[in-house]
Amino acid sequence: MRAIGNAARLDYCCAGNTMLWVPKCCHRPASLCLLAGGLLLESGIRASAQVAPPSPAPFTNAPVREISPGIFQIGGVRLDKARHTVTFPAAVNMSAGVIEYLLVTSTGKTHESLLRTDIDPHHLQVAMLLLGAKAAARTGTNPPATGPVLHDRAKPQRLTGDPVTIELSWTNDGKTRRANIEEFIFNRRAKAPMTRGPFTFTGSRVWEGKFLAQSEGSLIAVVTDELAMFNNPRPGADDDETWEILTAKTPPVKTPVEVKITLKSNKAKAAEQPKASRSSNQH
Repeated sequence: MRAIGNAARLDYCCAGNTMLWVPKCCHRPASLCLLAGGLLLESGIRASAQVAPPSPAPFTNAPVREISPGIFQIGGVRLDKARHTVTFPAAVNMSAGVIEYLLVTSTGKTHESLLRTDIDPHHLQVAMLLLGAKAAARTGTNPPATGPVLHDRAKPQRLTGDPVTIELSWTNDGKTRRANIEEFIFNRRAKAPMTRGPFTFTGSRVWEGKFLAQSEGSLIAVVTDELAMFNNPRPGADDDETWEILTAKTPPVKTPVEVKITLKSNKAKAAEQPKASRSSNQH
């Protein structure tokens, strides 16, 4: 795959604080033309807080390859343009206990996560951006020298971003099983299973040139974590004692699973908007 080396044809594609150099033509959602010519990443992901874009750094080819029409492999992550999905391998990490995460990397907080994976979070972020996902809006101020500014759980805030559905598939007795990821979780506060519905692509943060989902290993959180790439929008996301694994429904530890994240299409989101408006008008 040949890199595009003409800096005049490059522009920024941003989600949250994540910055990606891409050919200007690729800002059209249906295009993805950068995949044919090579995905160009700036050397490391940089923060974009109210500063002019830096001078282009040397570019290299990202690990992107088209394996069939409209389907691309980015490291361990597979992107399906037509279905608006990304898929990747993981494994069951815990089958019982209170958790704060649904998915972390093998170097992340594995003592409190349902699943673990060995994929590169950077590759997952790039795949979501290429699908056109919009991450949580961030303030435009530079964080203090002590570290990134995180919210106080005593004053919970709802992180914004595009909704996604998350499905797991695995093999049991020679048969493929599928279930949405929330079906494995119990809400201890409500004394009921976690409600069905989407999660939120919040896109993590960048600090001192580091993509924090990469360094922390936090991918999908059920207790709000601004450093995770996806967060739980449900009530109870501010309480680290709320969410527990439903052991009876969870495959055994070390069971290989495939994670499929589906970005809701603009048409689906538009269809939900009137429902939200009607609900708010009834209060």
